[in-house]
Amino acid sequence: MLQAVGKIFDPLELTSSFTVRMKCIIQDLWSEEIQWVDPLLTHIEKEWKKWGEEIPHLGSLKIPRFVLDFTLLEDDVELHSFCDASKKAEGAAIYLGTESNNGIFVKLVTSKSRAAPLKCVTLQRLELLGSLVTACLACKVKRFVNLKKSC
Repeated sequence: MLQAVGKIFDPLELTSSFTVRMKCIIQDLWSEEIQWVDPLLTHIEKEWKKWGEEIPHLGSLKIPRFVLDFTLLEDDVELHSFCDASKKAEGAAIYLGTESNNGIFVKLVTSKSRAAPLKCVTLQRLELLGSLVTACLACKVKRFVNLKKSC
């Protein structure tokens, strides 16, 4: 299982909504104290097989090499940040939006996700942690894109 997750190279975490499910499965294995030689629990094995069947679909993703069309620099450029949390995981996504005479264009710049901590944490706290991760991620993207305006 760890080997399968380790093979997915995604430095911008654009597939993090996919890989976080595996992280949650591994976390379940750890909390159940499953040893290397023990057979998988039925519900975990079912989740693992379902996840594995979806891996080939990652090949159909088309991720552009550049996010910011430099011909649109004179137009309005905005960052849109979203986050959410559940008892299982938290995630954030940053989109870059441009508005010009040609229309409105929105592209996913980066995302981040992680499994929720095993210790008892309230959903409100997880939402706050997700907001913090989102704000930090948005600041990094803002610096990278070199946006002058901030909202």
